[in-house]
Amino acid sequence: MEERVCRAGDLLLRKFVINRLPPKTMLWSRFSEHLRPLVVGNVALDLGCGSGSQLPFDKSEWLGVDLHLASLIRARAKRKYRHLICANVLDVNGVFRPKSFDTVIALDLIEHFDKDQGLFLLGAMEELARHRVIVLTPNGRVEQDPSAISSNQWMEHRSAWSSADMKRLGYHVTGWSGWKGFAGPNGYFRRRMDALFQILMTLSQPFVYDKPRLAFHLFCWKDVCRTPHT
Repeated sequence: MEERVCRAGDLLLRKFVINRLPPKTMLWSRFSEHLRPLVVGNVALDLGCGSGSQLPFDKSEWLGVDLHLASLIRARAKRKYRHLICANVLDVNGVFRPKSFDTVIALDLIEHFDKDQGLFLLGAMEELARHRVIVLTPNGRVEQDPSAISSNQWMEHRSAWSSADMKRLGYHVTGWSGWKGFAGPNGYFRRRMDALFQILMTLSQPFVYDKPRLAFHLFCWKDVCRTPHT
């Protein structure tokens, strides 16, 4: 009963609020534009691409890697990526040569691995990148929806990351997705009433950008060389 009420509320918010707003009003619809200035070079790699990420596809040639074949099939149908490869991202150094990409990105990925594996993956990304590594991850532990895990075992969250963790690794860190308190306990509102969460996170985003410890997501980037970017 509770789930049906939440679903009905989400549908009403989408019909009478979200769908009546101008295009690209909600935060996630603007993510590719937020990302655009940080993507450097002509060739970029999207690790854990799933069925397709919000990326500035017109700025660089993108390659995607994911282990979930069904997601890759959906990504291929969108015809955004130059190449898509089915592989474990932890083995990516065996797939590509070092410094093969100008930018290497992982959106909502490292939290799906144990902390040691996540650190290994970040190191692998830095080896593959000629210029910049970009990472987006939840701020702290966020339990994943069991229904998502049942359809894709790789969706389970296995580690939690803080702004202090990323700063110790040399990353610039800003806040994204608005104030994490609006997501509710264990991301309840975000899972059950996504439309409400979209409104709240959009309104609170300006207040958490420079205070990543308060944000739902950590948006991080690190330059791996001193070559000037254009």
